Amino acid sequence: MDDTKTNPGPEPNEPEILREVTAPREGVQYIYGNHLNLDWTGVDIRIRVAELTVNPKYRTPSGTKTLRIEERASISLAWPLAKYLRDILSDALAAYEEKNGEIKPPESP
Repeated sequence: MDDTKTNPGPEPNEPEILREVTAPREGVQYIYGNHLNLDWTGVDIRIRVAELTVNPKYRTPSGTKTLRIEERASISLAWPLAKYLRDILSDALAAYEEKNGEIKPPESP
């Protein structure tokens, strides 16, 4: 395959941009979440990631159920990056559903 046809490289007099992805020696933190909340300002948006659980040791009166939402992390993004995140998530979801069928929201307990 002739790479010059698919990847012509930088324009004349423009430097080539290389990207290097690294991780800290101690590794990248893994965070699980099944609940999201959003806060925003005029300049950014914050995504709060939490885990929704039912604690079997937590006793509630008969006929009620208490759900526990434990915040795990938050990430703040500038609006342009949030829009980019929306676009790449939309592309990933469309590709997944094309192969696996529609993703249906789970029913809450």
